[in-house]
Formats: sequence, C-alpha cells, structure tokens
Amino acid sequence: MVTRKDPRRLVCGADQAITRERALSLYTNSGPYYTFEENKKSSIEVGRFADMVVLSADYLTVTDEQIKDIVPLETIVNDKVVCEARE
Repeated sequence: MVTRKDPRRLVCGADQAITRERALSLYTNSGPYYTFEENKKSSIEVGRFADMVVLSADYLTVTDEQIKDIVPLETIVNDKVVCEARE
C-alpha cells in the first residue's frame, strides 16, 4: 500500500500509493467496521477488546525499505496473548 512493491520488489501502480498513516488506519479500523464490531474493537479504550500486535520496529519511522522487515513479536486477541516470538 505504501511502497506499492510486490515480493520481487517491482513497483506496481506507484500513483496509487497511500500514506503510512492511512494504511495503518485501513488495517486497524476498517476490519471491525466491515464486520460491525467497531463498538468492540478498532481502538484502545476501556470496554473494548485488546486485539493488537507488538511489532519489532516503529512502522511510522522506519525507512520504506525497512517496512518489509518488520515482524510481530507478540499477538493479543480478546485480551489474551496468543502468540509470542521465540528468541
């Protein structure tokens, strides 16, 4: 979405790239909206499920080339840790 590069690193539709902030919003807020769960998920607030991932780097500050190297360290679903990266 941001770099418009495929797994071979070829750019496809560069004119359709979006900002990192917009991509993050689409991945986090749109899913619950489309499944009618926006009142239960999509933001970190009291009374909402804590569905989230802890990432290995700050997606908003790494270089474009480093985005592909970000990996999840921990995954939390329905307020429970369901996956942790191994050392």
